Amino acid sequence: MGTGVSARRYSVVAILLHWTSALCVLALVGLGLVMAHAGLTPMRQFQLSSSTKGTSRWGSPCWS
Repeated sequence: MGTGVSARRYSVVAILLHWTSALCVLALVGLGLVMAHAGLTPMRQFQLSSSTKGTSRWGSPCWS
């Protein structure tokens, strides 16, 4: 005996986008843990974490 309400599913694209995002978040958490416990010097950690800051979409500095 059903309730008369049909189940609606998300599209395949939405499901793939959701799980891709979730995997990226988990990868970033893992990368953060590795960087925190890898024995890197604070300067090297800073260099690795800020390697893309200050650049535009095409790789040239934003301020030039």
